[in-house]
Amino acid sequence: MSPAERFGTADGDIRTAQIRPVSYAPGAASRTAEFTDIATFRRRAGTAEFVAPQRLGFEMIVRVGSGRASHEVDFVTHPLEPGDVLWVHTGQVQRWGDIGRFDGEVLLFPPEILDTVDIAALRRTGARRTNRWPGIAPAGSALADAFAYLQRWYDGIVRESPTHATVREAAIGHAAAALALQVAAHDIASDTASTTDGDGPGGRDEVFDWLTERIDADFTRTRTVADYADRIGYSERTLNRVSQRNSGLTVKQLIDARVVLEAKRMLVHDDATVADIGETLGFDDAANFSGYFRHRTGMSPGSFRRAQSGDDPERAAALSAANGAGSSAHRSGRSYGG
Repeated sequence: MSPAERFGTADGDIRTAQIRPVSYAPGAASRTAEFTDIATFRRRAGTAEFVAPQRLGFEMIVRVGSGRASHEVDFVTHPLEPGDVLWVHTGQVQRWGDIGRFDGEVLLFPPEILDTVDIAALRRTGARRTNRWPGIAPAGSALADAFAYLQRWYDGIVRESPTHATVREAAIGHAAAALALQVAAHDIASDTASTTDGDGPGGRDEVFDWLTERIDADFTRTRTVADYADRIGYSERTLNRVSQRNSGLTVKQLIDARVVLEAKRMLVHDDATVADIGETLGFDDAANFSGYFRHRTGMSPGSFRRAQSGDDPERAAALSAANGAGSSAHRSGRSYGG
């Protein structure tokens, strides 16, 4: 049965814009990372490329140099102004605002270029749970200069002879990781990092990241706190303390938030029926999924989908509350590559 034949169920399934996966393929210049800019994005892909929602298969860091716009990441709209830095992480669903209204530098890289030391540092700062750093890279700042310098350096190095291509790729990867860490370093001094003081190697923030990574991996298989405690090797009480310390949520609330986020992504950006979405998320029937979603958002899955699509104006007013609930802090995919 085709997706179109499954629409029109009692729970309000309608056709929606599908999430378009965007893979990492920066072209022939470098396999490791790409330093570019918004103007190149627009010229290379055309503005129509940036209208539909996208699910990134790589990391994207943008420094806003001029202009103002907005950018939606997992149902949160971030205003973008000069000096802001936006970081969209692998697996997140984004929707560009008007990409013609601002310019700036862009770094694209697959998460695999980060080594264990880099990942541990990012865990300590909370950068992996952050999307926007307002005003950290204004013109003339060290961070803005780093973005501009590395773009010029990248443009030069990829034009040179590939005699030592392996060394070149390693250098590009280290440069990308270094810039990402410079962005993350600004979180250390911010209020969002105030809970990362830990006891023992790695601190409690590291345990929290282990927990969130495990939830990301297993939330479609289990929503039981005890299962995560067993897999991570900490008691439920300890995990709840760590979770509340870092997010203000219990572990159960954190699990539910991840399930609800994925449900919202699929409801708004995918053509699957409510029943199919529930099955994908690990529910044994559509009624259980609908009840779970309604309890945590105040809306049924069908109502949420209709309101987001604009087909239900009376429901649209409830979206701000529904989008806040449950949140913490397939066409062929394309890439941004040439």
